[in-house]
Amino acid sequence: MKKLSIAGLLLLLLPYLACAQILDDSTKVLYGPSTTKYILEKDLLANRKTTYRVDTLIDNFHNYNFVNRFGNRYTDLGNLGTPLRPVFYSPPPQIGTYLGIDVYDKYMYSPEDVRYYDTKSPYTNLYYVQGGLQQALFNVDFSRNILPNWNAGINYLRLTSPRQFGILNYGEDRQTDHHAFVFHTRYFTKDSTYQVVGHFSHVNHEMKDQGGIVEEGDDTIDSLFNYRDEQQKLHQVRSKDFRNNFHIYHQYAFARGFHLYHILDIQRRTYDYRDNQLFDLSTTPQPNQRGSFQSHQFYPEVYFKDTTDLSIRYMLYENQAGIKGSLDKLDYRFYARRRDYRIQYKPAYLEKKVAGEQFLGGWINYNFSDSARLHAEAEYLLFRDYRLSAEYQTRYWRIGHNRMYYSPTLIQQRIENNHFIWNNDFRPTLSDNTYAYLTINVGQLHFAPFATFTNLDNYIYYDSSVQPRQEGRAIQILTGGLNLNFNWKNIHTVNQVVYTKITGPNVLRIPEWFGNFRLYYQNRVFKVLDAQFGVDMHYKSTYTPYGYMPAIGQYHLPDDLDDFVADAYLVADLFANIRINRVRLFVKFAHANQGLPNPGYFVAPYFTGLPRTLALGASWQLFD
Repeated sequence: MKKLSIAGLLLLLLPYLACAQILDDSTKVLYGPSTTKYILEKDLLANRKTTYRVDTLIDNFHNYNFVNRFGNRYTDLGNLGTPLRPVFYSPPPQIGTYLGIDVYDKYMYSPEDVRYYDTKSPYTNLYYVQGGLQQALFNVDFSRNILPNWNAGINYLRLTSPRQFGILNYGEDRQTDHHAFVFHTRYFTKDSTYQVVGHFSHVNHEMKDQGGIVEEGDDTIDSLFNYRDEQQKLHQVRSKDFRNNFHIYHQYAFARGFHLYHILDIQRRTYDYRDNQLFDLSTTPQPNQRGSFQSHQFYPEVYFKDTTDLSIRYMLYENQAGIKGSLDKLDYRFYARRRDYRIQYKPAYLEKKVAGEQFLGGWINYNFSDSARLHAEAEYLLFRDYRLSAEYQTRYWRIGHNRMYYSPTLIQQRIENNHFIWNNDFRPTLSDNTYAYLTINVGQLHFAPFATFTNLDNYIYYDSSVQPRQEGRAIQILTGGLNLNFNWKNIHTVNQVVYTKITGPNVLRIPEWFGNFRLYYQNRVFKVLDAQFGVDMHYKSTYTPYGYMPAIGQYHLPDDLDDFVADAYLVADLFANIRINRVRLFVKFAHANQGLPNPGYFVAPYFTGLPRTLALGASWQLFD
């Protein structure tokens, strides 16, 4: 309550403080959102001179939760900061060999998303959310120009959330704890012949894993929504994802239309898992021993000892160098890439592995006109993986095809620890994806149907015993959907419906129907206040969701002997977004329809979604 009171006081004071701007003698605002811009590395790499203004809109401002941020296309374990997985199948972002623990990636800083600013005055953005049930998120983004052609800044993110079930005490019983910062800088010569951007990021993401709700005696699925009073399967269990990343991109224009560029990426990562309450294997556990009975049964096996303390350490060094540029209507890029990695384990049941990989690649983009273009990309890992893509895009439609032949991850290939032992020789997976999107705008109506078809060969997944398996038979995924937006005066609606049909072996878990719906009213009040009031709704049809194994950070097929299903459910959130000058505020009443008629919903086997909660948030931008 103390935190909530402080947050409420800040929300009340912010509007009165929001007048802080740099002014001249006539009190005219000199600096603001229009003078504070940033670039992204991907635009430099693609020869685009694109700049972006800092965000001052209130659209989607209430969606602080990471699941909602990505349009509900990811699902977690029902709490802020818990492991994420995509709802729909998606191939890995790159070819080659990777660690394979990616459930926390969306909480990390990605080189593609780091902003490199050009600020005419010091810029600060303060963002704070006091979420429901003591969730908290705090973010500070600061940047300033040291010289007109040299900028530096830092972004800091902190998020925490308490347990929503299995609570040991009614004080602060924290489940997730996330600290992260990125220091970034950009420099360019006055004629832009040479440009460099770079950053260093550090992330420490810790989670107390619960294993799900314990189903006892005559419990039924509908009786597991007592939240704080439900018991958890695991106790004194912790996982931690620790990452450091140094990244630099620079380019030199040695002739008109020709640039040399180089990218250096150094990553250091540690994934730790500890369970201190495995029972003594020499004794018979009693059901009333809190945690020990359920904890042992949670794992497929216990091989070595009655305490689990695992650590996977992964180092990556990557260099990419090439030539790129623009010649009339043609943009191009050709490069070579070298990746070296090292993985080691503690305890050292497996020996350290050190290996390297070489890649060749190219990208072209041809602009037929301002509204029509064709681009194609290819990359080849020597003697193994490859990826190919091509897309044609106009103002009204785009079609394309992606093919990826990608290797299994290091975790899928080999592991040996207290609970899992395997040594696999899997073949690479082949993924073919063809897609088409159509866009029609008629007055205030936006109509955009789409369809995708994916074929998978040699798909690798984790079965119900959390063992990696390779499916030799082909799997087809057909998806059709519609984005439909409509505005009438001050009333707006934004909608998306997706239908998915899977044929072939039953090793994928995707809901047949998926929908997002938003209806809101927006207007300016008292000439200074922009307000938006509405409802957000999300729907999934009945399906069998994936289970989660924290010991190796993997989602897997649920137990074959368990008939668990997540029933079809519609979640409705009421929200209000407000902007006063440079301050944005929101109030969100999440899961407002709880109990109408169902007591709740499941996001994974024996993991419930959040109950009805109230969240408050604010963003304050300063330009001095």
